[in-house]
Amino acid sequence: MARLSCSALFLFSAGAGCALIAAGCSYKVVEDGRVNREAVRQLVETVAEIRGLPQTRPLKVALESPALLRQRAERDARDQRRSADLDRQRLVWGKLGLIDVTADLVDAYGKLTSEAPYGYYDTGDQVLRIVARPLMRSEVLELVSALRGRDVVAGEILSHEVCHALQDMAYDLDRLHAEAPDDDARLALQALVEGDAGLVSFLYAASFFQDYESWVEFLRRRVAHAFAVAGVPDYLNARLQFPYLAGGLFVAALYRSGRFAAIDETYRQLPLSTELILHPEIRATAAAAPVAVALPPWPETAGEVVLGEDTLGEFGLRTMFARNAPGIDAAQAAAGWGGDRYRVVQQADGTLGLQWATRWDSVHDARQFCDAYRAMTRRGDRDLIEAVSGTSFHYRAGRDLRVVIDCAGDAVDVAETMGDPRTAELLQQMAAARAMPRSAPGTRPRTMPETLP
Repeated sequence: MARLSCSALFLFSAGAGCALIAAGCSYKVVEDGRVNREAVRQLVETVAEIRGLPQTRPLKVALESPALLRQRAERDARDQRRSADLDRQRLVWGKLGLIDVTADLVDAYGKLTSEAPYGYYDTGDQVLRIVARPLMRSEVLELVSALRGRDVVAGEILSHEVCHALQDMAYDLDRLHAEAPDDDARLALQALVEGDAGLVSFLYAASFFQDYESWVEFLRRRVAHAFAVAGVPDYLNARLQFPYLAGGLFVAALYRSGRFAAIDETYRQLPLSTELILHPEIRATAAAAPVAVALPPWPETAGEVVLGEDTLGEFGLRTMFARNAPGIDAAQAAAGWGGDRYRVVQQADGTLGLQWATRWDSVHDARQFCDAYRAMTRRGDRDLIEAVSGTSFHYRAGRDLRVVIDCAGDAVDVAETMGDPRTAELLQQMAAARAMPRSAPGTRPRTMPETLP
């Protein structure tokens, strides 16, 4: 454990207050505008002992100013390729109803990245970066820090980032991220990584809460809004919070079942969907893996562009319904998710088309989603007229067929071309793809109770 490194320590009363005089103390991570290497060494040793992951290479540490962080954010915002990618993402998320299609994602991400943290671990160059900004320190916290021989103010923040460094040494976080099959799996991975580091920082700080799970619940109920950045779409703020809050509860369940050994095993058999994060009762096993869903090719014509193809997952479905169907129980409508794949296309006239195939654990789960999506469609355009044809619901504006939702068994397919005559053709192709052989029934577990509203 870290040692108290002070040559002298005195505490004396002074009227209603008290003062701490510490000569030669080395517990502060940053002193006089410089990194205290001895304090960092003790911090790394303590975190490695708590987490049970060895330090396999020296940890590089750099001190940088908030101004430098802002310069990086501004440089990223000016990058034309990044701006083009964000513009495509804006259209995709806008078509899915996750954000306003007119939102400025370049500005939003600029605000997110300019919110200067006190420290962060950069997986790219494997450097722990400490941002030189003042922290609120009280005499009581300074005394606790001196007595424990660790900086409980800066250390609680940096222990989280040191844990990321140890995770990276053990598991290669960039590799895990690159190998994740889709966006939903990447968000699930991030939840595991952040929940793990959050648990370590909780144990490092020896919080007054009874256990880590109660601390995460406190954050979820009381101060989750504090994580939200003003002027940023709610969906981005929700994505920012998800790895810490849902990931915290997921990791708390793992830790309760098998301490850090259970968490380490989860890195070797990763959760491949946010469903597994939201439902810790479902272990990341082959039986719980998402159903692979393939989309037939879009029958392209001149001037059309495929903007994006990915998996939305249970977390995305929850946030979509919460935003667009306030009368719907979003968690219930998304429960029983088995897999999905969407494709958003910008048509020649600028309108956005959508192919979306979803699979569910049961016919009941599929029907709940179908009913919720129908309600959301009608709410989004009150001029649409609904007609039923077999298992399909057709939505027309005048003579234009704009949306078709096919609810067949444990599958729900959506085709939207906003009036293009290929809508029916798209749905037929998706139905044909659905008829192809896939995983045998019963390979996925039944839906478990919700753990995160």
